[in-house]
Amino acid sequence: MASFRFFQDVSRASRKAEDLSQEENHWIRLAYTGALTWAEPYEGIATELDFNEFYPHILSSYMSGWPVRAGEFKTITHIRTDSIKDHLKYSIYQVFIEGQLAEQKCIRGFRYNPAGYYTHYDLLLAMDLGLHIELSSESPNALIFEQTKLMSGHDIFNQWASYLIEIKKEGGQAGKVAKHMLVSLWG
Repeated sequence: MASFRFFQDVSRASRKAEDLSQEENHWIRLAYTGALTWAEPYEGIATELDFNEFYPHILSSYMSGWPVRAGEFKTITHIRTDSIKDHLKYSIYQVFIEGQLAEQKCIRGFRYNPAGYYTHYDLLLAMDLGLHIELSSESPNALIFEQTKLMSGHDIFNQWASYLIEIKKEGGQAGKVAKHMLVSLWG
């Protein structure tokens, strides 16, 4: 709660989000598949990596966009897969993804969604893995957030993350609290 309150105090984002329509809320819930854990069996020498402040880094990236206004429901007929990274908008799509083995829930960082609702990030990863994507024939089959409906992660989270990282680096009890707050905003 303290992290959220501090975030509200320093963020450039609106203090109160727009209310979601029932349909938009339904799509967002169906696209959520939970945390992803994936590993392959391995024996041998390994290297451990630990990225300091990775979570706040992802949140506050200039490259990340976050919806701050309602998206638009659309029915699209085609997703360009030849240059998908250039044409795929920040969206949730209702699609079928082929290539899943019956017993697999995820492969190489990609989680299959039995409901068939995937974010544009999911589709980018599916394409990188060579999975076949087919749009649903239902209407609508896309919830699209145009650039005007997004705010950059930097504008939303950078001030919050920067303050807490500085406090964390100072150490002591305040540093421990700041470290906890840096991973407590989600939820």
